[in-house]
Amino acid sequence: MKFLKTCILCVLLYLPAAFQASGQSIVGAWTTGSTTVEGASVLVFLANGYYYQIQNAQASEAPHGFDGFERGTYTWNPVTGALAITTIQDLNGDTGLSNLNGVSGVTFTVAGDTATITLAGGGSVSGSRVTGTSPIVGAWFLGNAAVANSSGVLVFLPNGVYFEAEDGDSSPVTGDPSGQDGMELIREIRAIYDNYGFKTQVLAASIRTTLHVRDAALAGADCATIPPAIFKALYKHHLTDTGLESFTKDWRATGQSIL
Repeated sequence: MKFLKTCILCVLLYLPAAFQASGQSIVGAWTTGSTTVEGASVLVFLANGYYYQIQNAQASEAPHGFDGFERGTYTWNPVTGALAITTIQDLNGDTGLSNLNGVSGVTFTVAGDTATITLAGGGSVSGSRVTGTSPIVGAWFLGNAAVANSSGVLVFLPNGVYFEAEDGDSSPVTGDPSGQDGMELIREIRAIYDNYGFKTQVLAASIRTTLHVRDAALAGADCATIPPAIFKALYKHHLTDTGLESFTKDWRATGQSIL
């Protein structure tokens, strides 16, 4: 993800479509947080039922959340506000809409240029529609979001900031500079080996995040090289810590001892 306060770009020559929706439509670009600092996010709903979400994560969100993007599909009922998300590609960890996969009772309500995502059990987050007087403000889309490694989105904001995401992990981690998604490569290798009954095991190397560990296992890797810090992060989560503290407090309150 690229992030600048001001920029001059000439890439509009290759961008064939812009989304700057109005009224009560969900289609278009939405922002959460202050887009000039860490913690901001841009969410783009495309008219064909696909979405992109780009995250500029806070340092405190590591190692479970980090800079990156998501690509997936959505369904939205404009009458009830019911929103359902299916994430296809997740490169920003625990941030973004991937946490809503399979979650029922989620609503996305639109009031003018403000939208609110609300969970059935409580909790909500609000965002603002991307609008502006400049003709380039909005979300510009390239390619086909339904096909892996063939799409991208560029969002120009009215304050001079832009967010950009291109399908494919272009980092040296589980990928290469050409934009090949390393996890997709593991899935392809796994499928080929299984097709012909090869006994060779698949090793996922250069794992740098807990998300890579999960995705490598889902892709069919037999083993992985994992740094000690990431291995420890696999069983460390703030909700686990909170639950442990609560159980420990309740146990101490009973005055009992197992020794």
